[in-house]
Amino acid sequence: MTVSTREKSEIPEVGLKAAKQAARAKKISPSPVYNETTTEDKKMTSKANFEKLTNDAAASSKEHMDAFVKSGTLLSKGSEELVKTYIGLVQNSAEKSTEAVKSLMACKTLNELTETQNKLAQDSFETFMSGFTKLSELTVKLANTSLEPINAQFTKSMKKASEAAAA
Repeated sequence: MTVSTREKSEIPEVGLKAAKQAARAKKISPSPVYNETTTEDKKMTSKANFEKLTNDAAASSKEHMDAFVKSGTLLSKGSEELVKTYIGLVQNSAEKSTEAVKSLMACKTLNELTETQNKLAQDSFETFMSGFTKLSELTVKLANTSLEPINAQFTKSMKKASEAAAA
């Protein structure tokens, strides 16, 4: 059987039309299996991201609470030391006051009373300043020591946040 020239030219046109129609059909309605797979993949990815996010948040919260507990423990121990120092200073002051009254009562002349009073005032001021300095140093040490765990956790969190923002 022979094919005429006219028939030869019609065959490619029909093939071209069919190919165009098939391409349009694929663009308009993709296969339902492809859609289900894509949706299922999105659900799995979303679920995995959510689980990772909640696990990270839980770990971060635990770290924050651990830092606060450690800070509170350090604060209570430091406060105990501060209170003991304060009580020691008060007891020392009471003893010196008792001694001062005795030495003032032992004075026989007005000049001796004035000299003793000046000496006691000077000693009292020096004792007050040394006690105040000691309490100030302990307070600063207590603040720095007790805030150290919170500061370290804050620094760690900020580093994580900046790394996440950069990614």
